[in-house]
Amino acid sequence: MAAAIAETAGSLRDRATAEAAIRAENDHLAAEHVRLLQAGLVLDLVALDAIDTDRMARDRDPDAETDGALDELILSIRETGLSNPIRVEPRADGRYGLVQGLRRLTAYRRLLEETGDSARWGRIAAAMLPPGQAPADLYRRMVDENMVRKDISFAEMARLAIDYAADPGTPGTDPDAAVSVLYRSAGYQKRSYIRAFIPMVAALGSALRHAPALSRALGLALAQRLQAAPETAAAIRADLAARPERTVEEELDILRRHAGAAETAPPAAVAPVPGQ
Repeated sequence: MAAAIAETAGSLRDRATAEAAIRAENDHLAAEHVRLLQAGLVLDLVALDAIDTDRMARDRDPDAETDGALDELILSIRETGLSNPIRVEPRADGRYGLVQGLRRLTAYRRLLEETGDSARWGRIAAAMLPPGQAPADLYRRMVDENMVRKDISFAEMARLAIDYAADPGTPGTDPDAAVSVLYRSAGYQKRSYIRAFIPMVAALGSALRHAPALSRALGLALAQRLQAAPETAAAIRADLAARPERTVEEELDILRRHAGAAETAPPAAVAPVPGQ
Protein backbone atom coordinates (compact mmCIF):
# COMPACT_ATOMS: atom_id res chain seq x y z
CA MET A 1 0.00 0.00 0.00
CA ALA A 2 2.79 2.41 0.94
CA ALA A 3 4.60 1.56 -2.27
CA ALA A 4 1.46 2.34 -4.30
CA ILE A 5 1.01 5.68 -2.54
CA ALA A 6 4.65 6.58 -3.14
CA GLU A 7 4.35 5.60 -6.78
CA THR A 8 1.23 7.74 -7.18
CA ALA A 9 2.91 10.71 -5.51
CA GLY A 10 5.93 10.34 -7.75
CA SER A 11 3.70 10.16 -10.80
CA LEU A 12 1.90 13.35 -9.75
CA ARG A 13 5.21 15.13 -9.22
CA ASP A 14 6.43 14.01 -12.62
CA ARG A 15 3.19 15.18 -14.23
CA ALA A 16 3.41 18.55 -12.48
CA THR A 17 7.01 18.92 -13.60
CA ALA A 18 6.07 18.01 -17.16
CA GLU A 19 3.13 20.45 -17.17
CA ALA A 20 5.34 23.23 -15.81
CA ALA A 21 7.88 22.56 -18.55
CA ILE A 22 5.15 22.64 -21.20
CA ARG A 23 3.80 25.94 -19.84
CA ALA A 24 7.27 27.44 -19.81
CA GLU A 25 7.87 26.31 -23.39
CA ASN A 26 4.50 27.69 -24.48
CA ASP A 27 5.27 31.02 -22.79
CA HIS A 28 8.63 31.11 -24.56
CA LEU A 29 7.06 30.35 -27.93
CA ALA A 30 4.35 32.96 -27.36
CA ALA A 31 6.94 35.59 -26.46
CA GLU A 32 9.03 34.67 -29.48
CA HIS A 33 5.96 34.89 -31.73
CA VAL A 34 5.17 38.36 -30.36
CA ARG A 35 8.78 39.45 -30.93
CA LEU A 36 8.76 38.21 -34.51
CA LEU A 37 5.33 39.71 -35.10
CA GLN A 38 6.44 43.12 -33.87
CA ALA A 39 9.44 42.90 -36.17
CA GLY A 40 7.21 42.01 -39.12
CA LEU A 41 8.92 38.64 -39.53
CA VAL A 42 5.89 36.35 -39.20
CA LEU A 43 4.92 35.12 -42.66
CA ASP A 44 1.86 33.26 -43.82
CA LEU A 45 0.01 32.46 -47.01
CA VAL A 46 -3.15 34.57 -47.03
CA ALA A 47 -6.15 34.07 -49.31
CA LEU A 48 -6.54 36.99 -51.72
CA ASP A 49 -10.23 37.36 -50.95
CA ALA A 50 -9.44 37.81 -47.25
CA ILE A 51 -7.36 40.96 -47.87
CA ASP A 52 -8.99 44.40 -47.79
CA THR A 53 -7.36 47.42 -49.42
CA ASP A 54 -9.61 50.08 -47.90
CA ARG A 55 -7.70 50.40 -44.63
CA MET A 56 -5.86 53.43 -45.97
CA ALA A 57 -6.07 55.76 -48.93
CA ARG A 58 -3.54 54.73 -51.55
CA ASP A 59 -1.01 56.87 -53.36
CA ARG A 60 -1.58 54.96 -56.58
CA ASP A 61 -4.39 53.21 -58.40
CA PRO A 62 -2.85 50.06 -59.89
CA ASP A 63 -5.27 50.27 -62.81
CA ALA A 64 -3.84 53.68 -63.70
CA GLU A 65 -0.43 52.33 -64.67
CA THR A 66 0.71 54.09 -67.80
CA ASP A 67 4.14 52.58 -68.43
CA GLY A 68 3.44 48.86 -68.50
CA ALA A 69 5.15 48.39 -65.12
CA LEU A 70 2.28 46.32 -63.78
CA ASP A 71 2.40 44.01 -66.82
CA GLU A 72 6.13 43.59 -66.25
CA LEU A 73 5.53 42.76 -62.60
CA ILE A 74 2.90 40.17 -63.53
CA LEU A 75 5.30 38.56 -66.01
CA SER A 76 8.09 38.53 -63.43
CA ILE A 77 5.91 36.92 -60.76
CA ARG A 78 4.56 34.38 -63.23
CA GLU A 79 8.07 33.32 -64.27
CA THR A 80 10.09 33.64 -61.05
CA GLY A 81 7.57 33.94 -58.23
CA LEU A 82 7.10 36.59 -55.57
CA SER A 83 10.43 37.87 -54.25
CA ASN A 84 9.02 40.26 -51.65
CA PRO A 85 5.95 39.47 -49.51
CA ILE A 86 3.21 42.00 -48.99
CA ARG A 87 2.51 43.35 -45.49
CA VAL A 88 -0.87 43.07 -43.81
CA GLU A 89 -2.43 43.86 -40.46
CA PRO A 90 -4.62 41.06 -38.99
CA ARG A 91 -8.11 42.21 -38.02
CA ALA A 92 -10.38 41.04 -35.23
CA ASP A 93 -12.89 39.69 -37.77
CA GLY A 94 -10.31 37.31 -39.25
CA ARG A 95 -9.62 39.43 -42.31
CA TYR A 96 -6.47 41.38 -43.16
CA GLY A 97 -5.86 45.03 -43.97
CA LEU A 98 -3.24 45.69 -46.64
CA VAL A 99 -0.42 47.98 -45.54
CA GLN A 100 2.21 47.48 -48.25
CA GLY A 101 2.16 45.74 -51.61
CA LEU A 102 -0.90 46.94 -53.55
CA ARG A 103 0.75 46.31 -56.94
CA ARG A 104 1.93 42.83 -55.90
CA LEU A 105 -1.54 41.97 -54.63
CA THR A 106 -3.07 43.34 -57.85
CA ALA A 107 -0.67 41.22 -59.90
CA TYR A 108 -1.74 38.09 -58.03
CA ARG A 109 -5.40 38.94 -58.50
CA ARG A 110 -4.84 39.44 -62.23
CA LEU A 111 -3.02 36.11 -62.47
CA LEU A 112 -5.83 34.34 -60.61
CA GLU A 113 -8.41 35.95 -62.89
CA GLU A 114 -6.46 35.03 -66.03
CA THR A 115 -5.58 31.46 -65.11
CA GLY A 116 -8.25 30.36 -62.65
CA ASP A 117 -5.47 28.51 -60.83
CA SER A 118 -6.42 29.12 -57.19
CA ALA A 119 -3.88 26.58 -55.95
CA ARG A 120 -1.05 28.72 -57.32
CA TRP A 121 -2.44 32.25 -57.32
CA GLY A 122 -5.26 32.15 -54.77
CA ARG A 123 -2.95 32.91 -51.81
CA ILE A 124 -0.05 35.30 -51.40
CA ALA A 125 2.88 35.40 -48.98
CA ALA A 126 2.27 38.11 -46.40
CA ALA A 127 4.24 39.47 -43.47
CA MET A 128 2.03 39.99 -40.43
CA LEU A 129 2.18 43.29 -38.58
CA PRO A 130 0.98 43.64 -34.98
CA PRO A 131 -2.73 44.49 -34.95
CA GLY A 132 -3.94 47.84 -33.71
CA GLN A 133 -1.13 50.04 -34.99
CA ALA A 134 -1.78 53.76 -35.29
CA PRO A 135 -2.98 54.79 -38.77
CA ALA A 136 -0.15 57.34 -39.02
CA ASP A 137 2.43 54.55 -38.57
CA LEU A 138 0.75 52.42 -41.24
CA TYR A 139 0.71 55.33 -43.69
CA ARG A 140 4.41 55.92 -43.07
CA ARG A 141 5.20 52.27 -43.78
CA MET A 142 3.37 52.47 -47.10
CA VAL A 143 4.92 55.79 -48.08
CA ASP A 144 8.47 54.80 -47.13
CA GLU A 145 8.21 51.75 -49.37
CA ASN A 146 6.78 53.72 -52.27
CA MET A 147 9.32 56.53 -52.00
CA VAL A 148 11.90 54.01 -53.19
CA ARG A 149 10.10 53.92 -56.54
CA LYS A 150 11.49 56.65 -58.77
CA ASP A 151 8.34 56.89 -60.88
CA ILE A 152 5.87 57.93 -58.18
CA SER A 153 4.50 61.27 -59.27
CA PHE A 154 4.01 64.50 -57.35
CA ALA A 155 0.28 64.36 -58.10
CA GLU A 156 0.05 60.96 -56.41
CA MET A 157 2.01 62.16 -53.40
CA ALA A 158 -0.20 65.24 -53.13
CA ARG A 159 -3.34 63.11 -53.36
CA LEU A 160 -2.14 60.89 -50.54
CA ALA A 161 -1.43 63.91 -48.34
CA ILE A 162 -4.98 65.16 -49.00
CA ASP A 163 -6.51 61.76 -48.22
CA TYR A 164 -4.33 61.33 -45.13
CA ALA A 165 -5.52 64.67 -43.75
CA ALA A 166 -9.14 63.69 -44.45
CA ASP A 167 -8.81 60.28 -42.76
CA PRO A 168 -10.60 60.45 -39.36
CA GLY A 169 -8.07 58.00 -37.94
CA THR A 170 -5.09 60.31 -38.48
CA PRO A 171 -4.14 63.39 -36.43
CA GLY A 172 -4.74 66.78 -38.01
CA THR A 173 -6.70 67.87 -41.06
CA ASP A 174 -4.15 70.02 -42.91
CA PRO A 175 -2.70 68.44 -46.09
CA ASP A 176 0.34 70.72 -45.91
CA ALA A 177 1.10 69.41 -42.43
CA ALA A 178 0.51 65.87 -43.67
CA VAL A 179 3.39 66.34 -46.12
CA SER A 180 5.76 66.77 -43.16
CA VAL A 181 4.46 63.55 -41.60
CA LEU A 182 4.35 61.36 -44.71
CA TYR A 183 7.41 62.59 -46.57
CA ARG A 184 9.73 63.27 -43.65
CA SER A 185 12.61 61.55 -45.43
CA ALA A 186 12.21 63.69 -48.58
CA GLY A 187 14.23 66.86 -49.11
CA TYR A 188 12.82 70.33 -48.48
CA GLN A 189 12.51 71.14 -52.18
CA LYS A 190 10.63 67.94 -52.91
CA ARG A 191 8.21 68.62 -50.06
CA SER A 192 7.72 72.12 -51.46
CA TYR A 193 6.77 70.67 -54.84
CA ILE A 194 4.30 68.27 -53.22
CA ARG A 195 2.70 71.18 -51.35
CA ALA A 196 2.51 73.19 -54.58
CA PHE A 197 0.62 70.30 -56.20
CA ILE A 198 -1.93 70.00 -53.37
CA PRO A 199 -4.28 72.89 -54.34
CA MET A 200 -4.23 71.81 -57.99
CA VAL A 201 -4.98 68.16 -57.18
CA ALA A 202 -7.68 69.20 -54.70
CA ALA A 203 -9.29 71.49 -57.29
CA LEU A 204 -9.37 68.89 -60.06
CA GLY A 205 -10.14 65.91 -57.84
CA SER A 206 -11.21 62.70 -59.49
CA ALA A 207 -11.36 64.46 -62.88
CA LEU A 208 -7.69 63.51 -63.23
CA ARG A 209 -7.76 59.95 -64.52
CA HIS A 210 -4.07 59.75 -65.38
CA ALA A 211 -2.43 61.57 -62.48
CA PRO A 212 0.71 59.34 -62.56
CA ALA A 213 1.54 60.73 -66.01
CA LEU A 214 1.43 64.36 -64.88
CA SER A 215 4.99 65.69 -64.95
CA ARG A 216 6.43 68.03 -62.36
CA ALA A 217 6.73 70.87 -64.88
CA LEU A 218 3.16 70.58 -66.13
CA GLY A 219 1.78 70.15 -62.61
CA LEU A 220 3.56 73.23 -61.35
CA ALA A 221 2.40 75.19 -64.39
CA LEU A 222 -1.20 74.17 -63.69
CA ALA A 223 -0.78 75.07 -60.03
CA GLN A 224 0.49 78.49 -61.06
CA ARG A 225 -2.40 78.94 -63.50
CA LEU A 226 -5.03 77.93 -60.93
CA GLN A 227 -3.49 80.22 -58.34
CA ALA A 228 -3.80 83.15 -60.75
CA ALA A 229 -7.25 82.16 -62.09
CA PRO A 230 -9.09 79.71 -59.78
CA GLU A 231 -12.08 79.64 -62.13
CA THR A 232 -9.93 77.72 -64.61
CA ALA A 233 -10.49 74.56 -62.54
CA ALA A 234 -14.14 74.36 -63.61
CA ALA A 235 -13.18 74.72 -67.28
CA ILE A 236 -10.56 71.97 -66.97
CA ARG A 237 -13.01 69.62 -65.29
CA ALA A 238 -15.59 70.29 -68.00
CA ASP A 239 -13.12 69.60 -70.81
CA LEU A 240 -11.98 66.38 -69.12
CA ALA A 241 -15.57 65.26 -68.54
CA ALA A 242 -16.29 65.77 -72.25
CA ARG A 243 -13.68 63.10 -73.04
CA PRO A 244 -14.57 60.22 -70.66
CA GLU A 245 -12.63 57.64 -72.69
CA ARG A 246 -9.57 59.83 -73.14
CA THR A 247 -6.09 58.39 -73.38
CA VAL A 248 -3.16 59.53 -71.29
CA GLU A 249 -1.88 61.81 -74.04
CA GLU A 250 -5.34 63.30 -74.65
CA GLU A 251 -5.64 64.18 -70.97
CA LEU A 252 -2.19 65.72 -70.96
CA ASP A 253 -3.03 67.77 -74.06
CA ILE A 254 -6.09 69.21 -72.30
CA LEU A 255 -4.02 70.08 -69.25
CA ARG A 256 -1.25 71.63 -71.36
CA ARG A 257 -3.76 73.79 -73.19
CA HIS A 258 -5.17 75.15 -69.94
CA ALA A 259 -1.70 75.62 -68.45
CA GLY A 260 -1.00 77.93 -71.38
CA ALA A 261 2.02 80.17 -71.17
CA ALA A 262 2.57 79.18 -67.55
CA GLU A 263 3.63 75.72 -68.69
CA THR A 264 6.91 77.08 -69.98
CA ALA A 265 7.81 78.62 -66.63
CA PRO A 266 10.64 76.90 -64.73
CA PRO A 267 9.74 75.00 -61.55
CA ALA A 268 11.23 77.80 -59.42
CA ALA A 269 8.46 80.10 -60.70
CA VAL A 270 6.15 78.41 -58.18
CA ALA A 271 7.27 79.68 -54.80
CA PRO A 272 7.94 77.00 -52.21
CA VAL A 273 5.18 76.75 -49.64
CA PRO A 274 6.43 77.68 -46.14
CA GLY A 275 6.90 74.86 -43.68
CA GLN A 276 8.89 71.68 -43.40
